[in-house]
Amino acid sequence: MVSTWVTRGYSRRNRRDLFSGFTLSTKTGRFCYRRALLARCKGWGKSPLIAALCCVELLGPVRFSHFEQPGIPVGRSVPSPMVQVVAVSAAQTDNTFSLIREMLKLGDAESVYGLEVGRSRILSDGGRLEPVTANARSREGQRVTFSVFDESHLWVDGNRGKALADVVRRNAAKMDARTVETTNAPMPGEGSVAEDSYGFYERIASGEIKDPDFCSTTGRPPIVPRCCRGLSGVPP
Repeated sequence: MVSTWVTRGYSRRNRRDLFSGFTLSTKTGRFCYRRALLARCKGWGKSPLIAALCCVELLGPVRFSHFEQPGIPVGRSVPSPMVQVVAVSAAQTDNTFSLIREMLKLGDAESVYGLEVGRSRILSDGGRLEPVTANARSREGQRVTFSVFDESHLWVDGNRGKALADVVRRNAAKMDARTVETTNAPMPGEGSVAEDSYGFYERIASGEIKDPDFCSTTGRPPIVPRCCRGLSGVPP
């Protein structure tokens, strides 16, 4: 569903990471994963990749419509999308949001889709893409369709990052939406959101948790739930 939108110019590993997050159930067409962790070293290119993904979540055919034939899904756009780039400071959100603005303004997207590209938000016909750093309580109940947790190794109790993560995840669950974390290696013992996600992944890898809705791209192949195995089109 997304191959012609955001994969041009990306490496084989970039494409594997991206397509893994869009894996569908061969039976229902539902996304296999509701949470994803993109963990790579500083300078790897997480921000440009996730910026492109935010653009396509706002404008592209990224929700399942039907199967054209077995294993070949057809996508549709998200009605009234609300895409959020979430971080614990404005400087953090700008790492990704500034790239999103450039991607949409330097090409034809702004005129083709009738976008209003501002410094603090991007509006489409019925949709919205925005950076979020506000207090967790003010974000409770929002109808978010896709959220990025930017640099989640910096999200700790002391800056209310963990409370913000809990709120955004609840909002996403209510809308059957998804969240993606981007992070460097977390500092052990800080209790960050990224460290908790790493721990969750290890529980999955050890077999303690069965068929999770969590996709980790930490340099190792993602664990694919049984309902999704056998789906063609995901690069190895």
